[in-house]
Amino acid sequence: MQALDMAGHLIRRLHQLSTQVFVQRTQAAGFDLILANRLAVNIPRRLADAGVDTLELSTGDDLASAILRFADLRRLAHRFDLFTTRGSDAHEPQKLKDFATRRFD
Repeated sequence: MQALDMAGHLIRRLHQLSTQVFVQRTQAAGFDLILANRLAVNIPRRLADAGVDTLELSTGDDLASAILRFADLRRLAHRFDLFTTRGSDAHEPQKLKDFATRRFD
């Protein structure tokens, strides 16, 4: 079997080797990858606890439409907060819908 017939295997093996070299070098330099991964996983939760709104994007998302969608959701959430703090009308679904869809331009 020739090397070109095993291209997928070779690519996978090179990835394994490069990952192994990366882990060895970072450990030798004194970095704790497990701690860094744990911290990275906790960042969104910690930001939310601090009251910071975050936007998670996929590499396939259109950036402009994602930002506009995020802004619309924030505006809706803000309107909902304003509406629910104004009194007993908060329990009437039609008034809530009318208020949330009203534009403030």
